[in-house]
Amino acid sequence: MKKIFFVLMLGAMALSITSCKQNEPSTPDSGAKNAISVTFSGENMDEFEITFTPQDPDMYYSYAFTNKYDVDGLTKEQLEKNMQDFFTYPEDFLKGEKSISLESWMSPSTEYIILVYPVAEGCIINGEIVKETFTTPNH
Repeated sequence: MKKIFFVLMLGAMALSITSCKQNEPSTPDSGAKNAISVTFSGENMDEFEITFTPQDPDMYYSYAFTNKYDVDGLTKEQLEKNMQDFFTYPEDFLKGEKSISLESWMSPSTEYIILVYPVAEGCIINGEIVKETFTTPNH
């Protein structure tokens, strides 16, 4: 009886190990190549810059500014629809490390949120949306 129980237990363990291996992602760190880091620099409004550094230098990506009140309601589908209405792939997207200066409509000492996301053909978001909060300098 103990042998039958032991054999059944070994069989169950082997089956569970096999099924776990089948559920693993086919490529390790599949989303890692779509990672984009965002850094902020500058002491005043005239020199403040936002720098995007994608982990994959050949990846196309885009960004959107929003205020902290609108970000919770903003969906991936809305971002894609906006891109499809106004942009052409790949001409209108960023590639490689890029820095941008503050937009002229931004106010000093104000909190903003920037969303940065990888874009694939068809203006589809192809990976994780990075959300960073920052406050503009005083002047």
